[in-house]
Amino acid sequence: MKFTNDKLKLILPNKKYKDQILRYKNDMLSAGSSMDGCGNLRRDDIDTWLKKCRDWKKGKNLPTSYVPSTQYICIRVSDDRLVGMLDIRHELSEFLFNYGGNMGDSIAVDERGKGYGKELLRLGLKKAKILGLKKVLLTCKTENSRSRSCILANGGIYEDTRHFDGSVGNQQPADLERYWITLE
Repeated sequence: MKFTNDKLKLILPNKKYKDQILRYKNDMLSAGSSMDGCGNLRRDDIDTWLKKCRDWKKGKNLPTSYVPSTQYICIRVSDDRLVGMLDIRHELSEFLFNYGGNMGDSIAVDERGKGYGKELLRLGLKKAKILGLKKVLLTCKTENSRSRSCILANGGIYEDTRHFDGSVGNQQPADLERYWITLE
């Protein structure tokens, strides 16, 4: 892994970054990457997605079984480039408690391996605390060593592994490790 000291910031998605968000989406889809932390970006055009981000933060127009969430884009300060995304779920539904957790995140395909995941999560934990969360649940697939490393580096405490059968959404079955982080 190449380590970088680039400064990152989390901001709410907005039209200024529309082209970068579209590129992010297309790159993730082309690579067949999971779009964790991107809300419904996989299915929506950018304008619809931006509206959903605003609504869902307020708990408005949520699909059945969804919870309020705040979507962030992660920007590298030096060149104002989108390098990742993070979605913080304000509460846990039964499904999120068992499989999804309070946060989902992803790093741009061409920015992986630079240490951004750990910093993205660190910044996300600060935002979660501001949102009033006292403890967050994070999950990762058992084979995702990079995600596990990010969680552990930010103080994650392993609880257990649960099997997701793929019955919700269009996701594949997976074994998911569950970690808790207490926010201080």
